[in-house]
Amino acid sequence: MHPPGIASTKTLSYSDSRTISTNEGLILLPDHALTISEIYSHSFQLWRIIFSKVIFFALLFTALPLLASEHTLYLLNFFYIASFKVKIIFSISFSGLISLFSYATYLTKLNMLLTQKPLSLKTFPGTICLKTIFLIFASLISFVALILGYAALIIPGIYIFGILFIYYPLLITNNIDPIRGFLESVFLIKDHWWRTFISIILPSILYISLSACIRLYAHHFFPDFHNPIIQMILRFVLEVLFVSIFSIFILTQSLLLLNDLKLRKNNP
Repeated sequence: MHPPGIASTKTLSYSDSRTISTNEGLILLPDHALTISEIYSHSFQLWRIIFSKVIFFALLFTALPLLASEHTLYLLNFFYIASFKVKIIFSISFSGLISLFSYATYLTKLNMLLTQKPLSLKTFPGTICLKTIFLIFASLISFVALILGYAALIIPGIYIFGILFIYYPLLITNNIDPIRGFLESVFLIKDHWWRTFISIILPSILYISLSACIRLYAHHFFPDFHNPIIQMILRFVLEVLFVSIFSIFILTQSLLLLNDLKLRKNNP
C-alpha cells in the first residue's frame, strides 16, 4: 500500500515479477536477488528515474575533483614553495581528499533516494565528514591490499579489485569501520566474485575508454576555437557532463549490486 497523498506511482516490472516502485522520487531497491542481466536492466531503469533528482549533485561533485586534480598544482605556483616534490605531494593529497569528500557526498545522496532514508540537514554534514575520514583509511587499506595482491600474482590483485568495487559503497551505506568493512566485503563477494566482476567490468571499460577519448581528442570537437584557454574550458565542460551522466549509472549499479549481495548472504 502506498502512502496517502501520493498522486502517482510509477512501477517498473520484469518478466519474473520483480519490481521497483517510485512514489514521487521514493525508490525501493529490490527485495529479491537479481541475475546479471537484470542488474544491468534495473540499473538503467533506476538511472532514468533518479537522473533529474541527482544531476545537480553529479555535476557539482564531478566538477570539484576534476578542478582539484587539474589546477591545484597550477594554483600552488602563487605560493612560495621551493620544492617541486612538496607541490606534487600536496597537489595529490588535496585532490585525493576532494575526490573522497565528493564521492562520499554523492553516494550518500544516491543512497538516501534508493533506500528512502533521508538525513536531516543537521546530521548530513557530520555524516559526510565521518565517511570521508573512513574513506581515507579505506584508501590506505586498499592500496596495501592491491600492492600485496599484485606482488603475489596478478590474479589475487584482480580479485581484490572486485572486492573494492563494493568496499567503498559498503562504508558509505553502513555504520562500519574501514577494517570491518573490508572483511565484510570479502565475505559478501567470496561466493559471487565472477558475477560481481561481470556486472562491473563492461561499464567500467566503457567509462574509461570514453573518458580517455574525451581527454585526448576533445580539441577535435571544437575545431573553430583556436584559443587554447577556450578549448580547455570546453573540454572541461564536456568531461564534466560525460562523467556526471555516466557516474550516476555506475554508482547506482554499485549500490544495487551491494544490495543484491546482501540479499544473497541473508538468503543463501
